[in-house]
Amino acid sequence: MSGKGNCYDNAPMESFFGTLKNELIHHKRYATREDAIKDIPSRINETNEINQINEINHINDLGRQHE
Repeated sequence: MSGKGNCYDNAPMESFFGTLKNELIHHKRYATREDAIKDIPSRINETNEINQINEINHINDLGRQHE
């Protein structure tokens, strides 16, 4: 990472939290803050699983191109 004060240092996390808010929090009404906090880890895990599957499929597709 670059030095302190570089505006790009935090870009990946800002993007992640922006996407999380847009896909999860702004489209649901929670009865309590605790309900929202409980729902967030499951959404993160779900997103990670989808990303892993997409990565595996991409690697498989690359392998098929070289056959």
